[in-house]
Parts: sequence; structure tokens; C-alpha cells
Amino acid sequence: EVRVYCALEKVDDHFIVLHNFEYTHHQYRLCDQTHVRKGCPKCKGKKAANKEGECDFLILGKNYAVIIEVKDMASLGVKETVDGSEINQVGECEINRAKQQQALGGTFHKSLEQRKRMEELIHCIDENMTVLHFTA
Repeated sequence: EVRVYCALEKVDDHFIVLHNFEYTHHQYRLCDQTHVRKGCPKCKGKKAANKEGECDFLILGKNYAVIIEVKDMASLGVKETVDGSEINQVGECEINRAKQQQALGGTFHKSLEQRKRMEELIHCIDENMTVLHFTA
């Protein structure tokens, strides 16, 4: 996330960068005009303060929003020992490729769901806003 933030600092444009943007289900409900509290399956068992969603970076421009989820792909599927690190004979981390592929797919799917939910929230506030989203 630090590298992404540093890269955003270098962009010469007028926008606001919000890092680690979080919102609750109650806040989401307030923005969603179609939400009906009674009978909402997403409200069941939730308290107003329950976190509904988040994104690593939310960039707001005049007529656009950019949602960025940052994932550490390098550590996915790294074989670990009890102490947290297993080094092979060449001094590099041993990577289980199948485990890494599975973890990557799960991470990307979760990231996509988070970004879609954030896009829904933005469109509840301004339906004409152009929203782009990325996983970095």
C-alpha cells in the first residue's frame, strides 16, 4: 500500500485520496434509497456499527471515483514453518504453485466483491459518477 500511495503522490491532478476507507451497514443503508430495513437479509443480526465494507484507496475526482484494492501477491502460497519462514537450499522462500494459484483466485474474488460493493455505495450517492476499480 505504501508503494501505491507514493505513486499517487506523484500524479499531477486534482483529486482526494482516502486510504483504508471503511463504512458500516448503517451508513450504507442511509445512502441506499431502495433499502428497506425490515426484511433485508443483509441487516439480519447486524448492529449499526458492524463494518459493511472497505477499500484500500478511494480516489475522488470531480466526476469520477477510483477504487483500488492492494494485494501482496508475493506472499501468497509461500510455504511456512512454525516460526513463519521456510528457506530452501538457495536461500529463497519455497513456493507451492498450486496453493499460490488457489490463494490468488480467492484473494482476487474477495477484492472484486469489495470493489463492487464500494461502487454500489458510490452510485447510491451519485448515480452519474464514473467509477473505475482495480486490484493492484
